[in-house]
Amino acid sequence: RLGAAHGAAPAAELLIRVIGAAVAAQLGRAAENHLAKALRGAMDSIFDHGSPAVYRRLWEHLEERGPEDDADRVVFPERYALGLVSCAVRRAYAATRQDLEALVAHPRVPQPTKMWIGDQLSARSREHTEHDLSWVLGGEPPR
Repeated sequence: RLGAAHGAAPAAELLIRVIGAAVAAQLGRAAENHLAKALRGAMDSIFDHGSPAVYRRLWEHLEERGPEDDADRVVFPERYALGLVSCAVRRAYAATRQDLEALVAHPRVPQPTKMWIGDQLSARSREHTEHDLSWVLGGEPPR
């Protein structure tokens, strides 16, 4: 609701704070899984109403901390990172594709996250190719 009413930037900042608090609380696997699922609606809203600047703010939290980073900077654990990537691909593919491709090459993005991004981008690309091919072969105009 915050994203729809006030824009994606405040919603993204709130999402970062909520995940940061969850990380600090060390909730445990079951609670983290539940929270990650509960946050999907908020993530969807951010990608529905966001901008490249807002998305880049979120991508920063997929990267491991570097020596120049503040020790308090939140690094999203894998389950939150994977959910965020899924929402980005599902809701804002055209606007996020290049950033996601860059994250795959980024040295501080954990390997499981890189693999998930690559898988999500490949699946989306396959969907588009299959749709385009069915249009060509079937003679129906694209939707």
